[in-house]
Amino acid sequence: MNYSRYTTNFVYSIFGIIFLVSATPALGSLASTSCNGLLGGDDPIFSSCSETNTYTPSGQTLTQNGNAWASLSAGQIRAVASGDRYFSIGYAGTASGLLQDVITIQGQGSNWSTNISITMTIDGTVTGPEQNSPNLVANTYLSGFSSSETSAASTYIRWDGAGFSSDNTGSEGRYSVDVLASGTNNYSVMLTSTFEVSELFPDINFSAYLHATGGSQTTGTVVSDFGSTAQLSIILPAGYSFTSGSGVFLSAVPDPPPPTSSPVFMPWLPLLLE
Repeated sequence: MNYSRYTTNFVYSIFGIIFLVSATPALGSLASTSCNGLLGGDDPIFSSCSETNTYTPSGQTLTQNGNAWASLSAGQIRAVASGDRYFSIGYAGTASGLLQDVITIQGQGSNWSTNISITMTIDGTVTGPEQNSPNLVANTYLSGFSSSETSAASTYIRWDGAGFSSDNTGSEGRYSVDVLASGTNNYSVMLTSTFEVSELFPDINFSAYLHATGGSQTTGTVVSDFGSTAQLSIILPAGYSFTSGSGVFLSAVPDPPPPTSSPVFMPWLPLLLE
């Protein structure tokens, strides 16, 4: 079962109904999750996990939580983690999701060659007490390779209770990491990796990863909520399409609506008619 879609200079965005597909994916296609270091999964197409651990040191009840969700058909990853700390005793929750697939591009004419970009948009909120220093709350990457190049967009997101900071350690090739929003508690960033493909070498092997950490440096609870999803999309030239090794990548995305024309407001028209 393969999936392809024709495009006309628009971006595939991720929304709509998420469903499981009973298909046998190609080798290398994977959706996996890990909560608090313990692997959880349903099948290679869709995976989810949820775990809570409770501890009672010194008579205090401290917990760590992790929830993750990954779907190739939706092209999405969600990760939410929280952890408690009481003076010097702390338990950080973690959650992560991973997507891997092979995309094959169908081009136009013969001897075609073009650039393809894959994007991933991350949205998250973090709450908790003011931290002693910037505290790692999430890290994410979008990486891959074609026959001619490797590209990796990566960022580490930190929070101190008053705002966010980040660095792009590990990024390489043709990539961009663009901060879309950064407030006291909310953060959004878009990762883009670009690859050259051609009629002879039309494949892109990619991996998308999101990891959330909920751990506090001071007494209290930090919640790292990146459950708004990491949303993947593909930017294709007009007339190009793709299939995937899994047979389902982005298949939960409905076709974009056709463009509509709106009437043009011309305030000077009545003057000409008088």
